[in-house]
Amino acid sequence: MHPTATNATPADNATEVPRLNQIHLIDAPKFTTRANYNLRLAVVGDISRHLAASKSLHDFVFEANRGHSIWFVENMDDLERRLARQAA
Repeated sequence: MHPTATNATPADNATEVPRLNQIHLIDAPKFTTRANYNLRLAVVGDISRHLAASKSLHDFVFEANRGHSIWFVENMDDLERRLARQAA
């Protein structure tokens, strides 16, 4: 669906990036900059293996998911549900 269509959802405006085979170092200042400028970022995919291996990453994802700017979700359906809850 084209992003300017009247029934477009925020997820329709998502930009897909290639899958990463491994978790890369999270650049916290870049995440903070997105939040400061009211930009939203959703990381879509199953990262449970990485969360189990790193308490720091687990804590970061937990705190990020509590907010409104940066979310980690397993799939696009989870993202759509989260966006719908926020819009309500």
